[in-house]
Amino acid sequence: MEKITIGSYIQQIRMDKGWSQDYLCSGICERSTLSRIENGQRSPSVGILTRLLERLGVSTERVIIMLDKGDIVMENLQKQVRNDTIRFEKAREEDKPAIRAQILADLDRLEEQAGEDERFIRQFILGTRARKTRSKSFEAFSSINYPLLGMVRDGRIIRYIRPEARAVPQFYETVNPKVALMKLTPGADCGVAEYLLERNDALIIESFGVGGLPTYKAGDYYDTVKTGLEAGKTVVMTTQVENEGSDLAVYHVGAGIKRNLPILEAYDMTSEAVCAKLMWILGQTTDRSWVQELFYTPVACDILAGK
Repeated sequence: MEKITIGSYIQQIRMDKGWSQDYLCSGICERSTLSRIENGQRSPSVGILTRLLERLGVSTERVIIMLDKGDIVMENLQKQVRNDTIRFEKAREEDKPAIRAQILADLDRLEEQAGEDERFIRQFILGTRARKTRSKSFEAFSSINYPLLGMVRDGRIIRYIRPEARAVPQFYETVNPKVALMKLTPGADCGVAEYLLERNDALIIESFGVGGLPTYKAGDYYDTVKTGLEAGKTVVMTTQVENEGSDLAVYHVGAGIKRNLPILEAYDMTSEAVCAKLMWILGQTTDRSWVQELFYTPVACDILAGK
């Protein structure tokens, strides 16, 4: 008898209803995620599975037993870690050591579970260095300007690097989403940068090569950035090149702005890390000197070749 998987079961019901993948997964998950679930390349979390089944009009009790035991274990461990982290923040000092020990034990179990599951990616990447470099491949992410933390071989986790970390996560509830990113193109009008600076508190400019601001007939980027900085905006210069990072001091198109304007330089940071870090920083302060201090302070090794 052919084995029925959760994914094939969902796919069959969806097709019987004449629904597209986009229609079924709208507001629940990405279409690529649903596609991998239906093809058996990924097992859905309990939350995603429940919402998909509810939309399909199927009782979850009929399907939940098809979940792999490992999936349920991981789902429960993840919930436990989240709940214990919240409990740790509110706990009395004398109770914190026991809660911390429980969190670390659950994190170790999660790591072991991932190593036993053949569906999981076989390498570990530091979150602040991860970038999606493939749109369809199962191992879609690469580590940028930083070595792999480890890998899984023959069901065993082999650690190369264990980054320093707090005993428990620290959460910040205040972020500033008014951070824009502009990728320079040949001949691009500096009015685009002006527009983005007017409507945001920070602008990340992805320039060419090692970085810099070109001068075109369409306008002067230098003056545009200077005006934005004088208005209290934060500007970060980075590169469109994936590896090795920026170095504004190399050419005159970068050396001048680095010398004369209070801009920030991303160096070896990924644009994803720059964006997230700015949102966090600007949620805490708008003081230029403090913004600079926080930006160049490494968080989870997000910047190494900094100022």
